[in-house]
Amino acid sequence: MSAEIKRQIFIEAAEGRTNRCINNIRLLRQLANPKKYQYTLGDIERIKQTVQDELEAMMNDYKASLLPDNDFKL
Repeated sequence: MSAEIKRQIFIEAAEGRTNRCINNIRLLRQLANPKKYQYTLGDIERIKQTVQDELEAMMNDYKASLLPDNDFKL
């Protein structure tokens, strides 16, 4: 598969998945309605930390995939 085709596939998948993430975050925001839901600051902090941890893991995966392989060889 050519680099151009791989790039196009990546763009299409990344746009779709990113838009789904944004929509899901907007759904989480809807939980901020105290007339419908009961929550604590601890609940909100836990949600935020979990999302941040996943974003950090994603960034680490991307960064690691761009580094050259430095496998030990004799």
